[in-house]
Amino acid sequence: MTNLEYARLLINDKDQNNLIFSDTELQEIISLNSEVKVVEAEPKSLDKTLWQIPFRHLDETYTEKIYNEYEEELSGTVDKVTGEITLDTAYDGYVFVQAKIVHWNDIQADCFEMIATDIRRWNSYSAGGLSETFSKAELLAVARNLRSPRGAEL
Repeated sequence: MTNLEYARLLINDKDQNNLIFSDTELQEIISLNSEVKVVEAEPKSLDKTLWQIPFRHLDETYTEKIYNEYEEELSGTVDKVTGEITLDTAYDGYVFVQAKIVHWNDIQADCFEMIATDIRRWNSYSAGGLSETFSKAELLAVARNLRSPRGAEL
């Protein structure tokens, strides 16, 4: 699933005849809420060939790099959807991955705020035909709850 398809899935913008966001707009929102980051992986298997990072649905276009604590590159693959790293050989040390993290909750929040504040988008937005049951204030409250804190690691 591409970044655009996943973003459309999250905001229920799947009707090809009546899209709320153009591909260009959605790609810009995704770019604004993405960052290249080095994260530590945790071992997931006893043989130390399977590792896990705490992020899912990594950017589809970025090529991840896997390193050890000595900044030596390790050979392996990264599953972009699950955040799982499979090393070609076992490694008994620290494993780090440089990846492009996409903050999907922030993308949802940005989209919901744009829908609530733009009358054209608001009139065409429908969550399964239930757009009448959402007030703009409720949609903005959902966006506020989705938004993650900036500038701090939690």
